Amino acid sequence: MPLGRPVDIDYPVPAGWMADSLASGEGYSVLSQSGGAVTIVPLSLDTLDLPELTAWSGSDTIQVGPPVVVVDRTLPDTVYTISPFPAPALFVIPPGLPEDYLSALRFWIQWGPGPAGFPWLVLAAAAVAIGGAAWAVIRSRRRKAAAPMQAQAPAPADLDPAAAALALLESAEFASGDWRGLFREIDAHLRRFVTSRFGADTTALTWRQISSRIRESPGAGEFLEESGDLVGEIRMQRYAGWGSSRERAEAWVRKLAGIVGRGRA
Repeated sequence: MPLGRPVDIDYPVPAGWMADSLASGEGYSVLSQSGGAVTIVPLSLDTLDLPELTAWSGSDTIQVGPPVVVVDRTLPDTVYTISPFPAPALFVIPPGLPEDYLSALRFWIQWGPGPAGFPWLVLAAAAVAIGGAAWAVIRSRRRKAAAPMQAQAPAPADLDPAAAALALLESAEFASGDWRGLFREIDAHLRRFVTSRFGADTTALTWRQISSRIRESPGAGEFLEESGDLVGEIRMQRYAGWGSSRERAEAWVRKLAGIVGRGRA
């Protein structure tokens, strides 16, 4: 029988006998009754625990047993059907204190000290240490050998700012579409121009702080107005990962070249 739906049940009351009223119980609710015919709504699963009914005829009285009412589960194919647990649960605990039986689990005590073997671990550690020291020496010598060549490379301040800015179109960042890295370089070029043009150290300043610091300098108003949209694009690319395309990125690089190419103080 389905859970929560009205169902008709029949107590085997003999014909012509009267029957007591069946009261609602914990697992069912009585809707109507006519003699031994009762309409109930099952409210719990499994077999309903229905009481006996008292029936009488004249001075004769009998107890009529209930019919067997089994309520079907509403989700028979899911985990709602739970297997009964074993009862009572068995807890087999060894006698004595915990250390009395836990000591038997310390199997390594019975092994004793192992045979003396070749010290592979010590030799491996020594080899790693020697290899690291040799690599450090070789790296140091390579740096010293490359130092004179690096010293001959022109510093960014000695290059034409516009040419240096346009060189970003040949950079690895532009070629690979690394827009965050490209606009990091654009930011560095624009900051170097501000330092050269207005004498402001921009190393640890935000662009809002930079604009506040140079606002009163000659030519700062024109620069801030011209570079405002480029600074906004730098923020979106570096800190919001805005994304771009080669055409748009090239346009921003050329705008940077136009700004920094106006000369330095």
